[in-house]
Amino acid sequence: MGVVAGPLGFPRSGLPGLRGVVTNNAAGLSSCSDLTAGILEVIREDRPRIPIVVKLRGKGEEESWRLLERHGVRVVGNGTTEEAV
Repeated sequence: MGVVAGPLGFPRSGLPGLRGVVTNNAAGLSSCSDLTAGILEVIREDRPRIPIVVKLRGKGEEESWRLLERHGVRVVGNGTTEEAV
């Protein structure tokens, strides 16, 4: 089964059998705040009913972690990708 992605690459929560979304992001040159803003925009617009887990490292990561957690997103800040899944 293929994955249908939204404008920011998030699968839409209406896919049959979709149980969650895991993102693994390293904000190399860009700020984590840019990625966080996009994730929060999808949450506000789509109101997903599936869990979203974000592994995010880079410039401004701690503030981004706090914002995401405030919106119910599980954050794996210093963990491994395996821990995120």
